[in-house]
Amino acid sequence: MKNFIGLLVFALVILNANANPPEEFKEKFREVNAKCAEESKVDKSELERFKSGDFAGASPEFKCYSSCFAREMGFIANGEPNTEKMKEVFSKMPKFSEEKFNRIVNECKSEYTGEDDCEKGFNYMACEKKIMFS
Repeated sequence: MKNFIGLLVFALVILNANANPPEEFKEKFREVNAKCAEESKVDKSELERFKSGDFAGASPEFKCYSSCFAREMGFIANGEPNTEKMKEVFSKMPKFSEEKFNRIVNECKSEYTGEDDCEKGFNYMACEKKIMFS
């Protein structure tokens, strides 16, 4: 695929890894988070667990939250991961790492699999988080 990018949680990972993300990103994140949390009916405690790196027992709702977040942020377009959009957003972050971004794009490609978009997004997200905090 021409563009391969991470879903939802690259955003969460970057937000967690950056003490001072740009205000424009924080506002967009809040809007998308609220929309996708309501749409997916994900339990807020599960979102908190994810931020701490706990992926065990992810619910179908959490997996769908991931997919929604990626789609609404523009990280997925026409059913394809959109690396250009991801890089555009995250290159503005104070702790952006070109090296880790490239590792995610290259190493997590094989993780973008699953029975549906929700599962694909979650699997990719788990790979991203592992790299971001390695």
